[in-house]
Amino acid sequence: MLKYIQMGKNVKKLFLSLTAVMLFVAVVVSLCGCSLYYHFQVSEDGKYHYGVGKKDAMFLCYEWDGTQQACAFEIPDTFSRVPVTQLGGWVGRGVPSPFGVRFPYEYNALSKRDLDDTEFLASQFPEGYEIQKLVFTVRLGKNVKNLEYLDECIYYQEGSDAPTVLIVPELYFECSEENKTFYSEDGVLYMRKTDAPAEWNYQTS
Repeated sequence: MLKYIQMGKNVKKLFLSLTAVMLFVAVVVSLCGCSLYYHFQVSEDGKYHYGVGKKDAMFLCYEWDGTQQACAFEIPDTFSRVPVTQLGGWVGRGVPSPFGVRFPYEYNALSKRDLDDTEFLASQFPEGYEIQKLVFTVRLGKNVKNLEYLDECIYYQEGSDAPTVLIVPELYFECSEENKTFYSEDGVLYMRKTDAPAEWNYQTS
């Protein structure tokens, strides 16, 4: 009799252990599933890339056509019937998708941090190089409240006349007066609550 009672207790312990494991797995899966919440989507004109979820969306990048006239773009209040609340982030199964300007295919990219490595630049461009800034005006919609992931690339074209021109994109922000999180001054975003400059959670290296 005692043997059967002990077996019953063991079965009960096993059941409770399995239940705990199943609950743990369910929590882990739900947390990992957060990265599946957003999926890639492109605007009808092909210029704007988004990560779209059930309740909100993130603005990922702007496809620049290479002309001076196109050095301005707008972060809309909504896309695909949900508010655009974030710049950059992770899409699909955790694909890093920083916010920024995507240059035409004929351009090559380097990290902005390479500008501090003069030895590397001298070896990369033995015929010389020069640095030029290119300002992009970004009109920020009223619903953006999170600066998640910023692209920090510079660009150049191979085979161009020496010295090679290294183009450094700079973002000049204009913010909607209805935005409750940010405001802009001289192209810089500030936090409304603290008046401190807004910071990005992550930046590409």
